[in-house]
Amino acid sequence: MSGVATQKNRFVLWLRSLFVWYPKNYEPLERKFLFKLDISILAYACVATFVAGLDNANINSAFVSGMKEDLKLYGNELNYLNICYQTGVIVAQIPLLLINSRANLAPYAVPLMQLAFGVLTILQSQVKTVQHLYVIRFFVGFFDGE
Repeated sequence: MSGVATQKNRFVLWLRSLFVWYPKNYEPLERKFLFKLDISILAYACVATFVAGLDNANINSAFVSGMKEDLKLYGNELNYLNICYQTGVIVAQIPLLLINSRANLAPYAVPLMQLAFGVLTILQSQVKTVQHLYVIRFFVGFFDGE
């Protein structure tokens, strides 16, 4: 039984070594705090990325589930919706990077962008024309471009 426990302990130590990117001269309590902080930030980033992926998949699902008829879409308009989203992501990269690099703006930037992303994602369900959806998709991409 101790062989299995030793193997499990080795695996846990190896897994923890993947998350140690701070100097060894830090105090053990500070390293433990940084580890917990890193894990919580990583969890938040993973959930935010998952939700953004759901949004991208949902526009395609909505298209085949009736949005095409409701908004009278034809031809390449689904591609144009995806292009608007990707354009927003690309346009946002440098400005949001500059905002997030400012120490006085950074604590507010990401939560506000996530809030705007969520509100705009919900507003997509209320559009009446494809032109409105183009604009909203651009800004959803913009606030997802963090």
